[in-house]
Parts: sequence; C-alpha cells; structure tokens
Amino acid sequence: MEILLSTLESMASGYRTETIRRLFIMNNRRHVVQILRECDFHLLYPPMHVTILEQHLRMAKEAYISESWSKAEHFLKEEENQYEIFRNGDLTKSGRQHLKQRCSGFNHAFEEQVHTQRQFSIPDRQLRDEVKETAIRIIVPQYKAMVDKYGNVPFSTKVDTKYLKHSPEIIEKRLRSLYDDDKT
Repeated sequence: MEILLSTLESMASGYRTETIRRLFIMNNRRHVVQILRECDFHLLYPPMHVTILEQHLRMAKEAYISESWSKAEHFLKEEENQYEIFRNGDLTKSGRQHLKQRCSGFNHAFEEQVHTQRQFSIPDRQLRDEVKETAIRIIVPQYKAMVDKYGNVPFSTKVDTKYLKHSPEIIEKRLRSLYDDDKT
C-alpha cells in the first residue's frame, strides 16, 4: 500500500502547480478505493488497507479544497482588529479602503479559481459532489456574512456591484457548476 501511495505522490510531482498535483492524487486515490471496493481484492488487501486508503483520500480531498479556495477564503475572513472600519457609526477612510481591498481581492481570487477549476475534471460523481458541497460550505456562508454586514455600507462612490459583484446565491450556483461537462 505504501508503494502505491508513494508512486502516486511521485507521479503527481510532475505537475506544474500544487492544485493540479492535489487533484491528481485525489482522483487517483478515489479510483484505487473504488477498484478495491468493487473487486475481490479483499483477498489480497484486508479491509484495513481500504480504510487507510479512504483516510488518505479524505486528506487528499481536504488538501485539494484548501489549496483551491484558501486565497478566496482569506479575503472573507474578518480582520477588524487590524482596521478601524467604523468610528462613531461612520465608515472610516481606512475602513473604506480595507473593504474595497477585501471585496476586490475576493472577486479576483474567486474568478481566477472558478476559471481554473472549470478546466479540471473529477470523474467520480460522488467525489465531484463532495468537493462542490465542501467548497460551498466554506465560501458561501462567509461571503453571505460579508454581504449581510457590508452590503448596505456605502464604501464606494462607484457602482455598488464593482465590489460586491454577486449575490450569495450566484456564488453558490457558480460553485455548483464546477467540473460539469459544459465548460462554457
């Protein structure tokens, strides 16, 4: 089993980005788990080996999702201790700039990751759905909290949609569309 896992790691090292390496490992571990479950390999590999491989698959999925969405998630995290957003109920100049940077940073990171993820494939339907649902659980509630908190705050004199471009529902819809066959 260790040889198989190390061979997958070695093969993955040939990919140019960490995200693609994580995707390769996740997809291939899922494939091996499926083969072991569906065939009579239990004669060669006791159930404990399959359980260990399933644990490695969970870790690979978590690493892939973290690698994929950590940049976008970073911009959704509250850092109010560093910035005085409001003073006496009014938005401060530094608060305004901070909110603009957070929103712009999230928009850029999200769009970049959606574009990247749309080029990838997760052949196993269950794994694909798990990855989508996990990304939704990570991104959507935090984005909704940011929209709820700052959606009515006039932190820009320009069009509001420049910074808070999408509703939480649109963010969720876009995440649900990842890895689908239609790449438009």
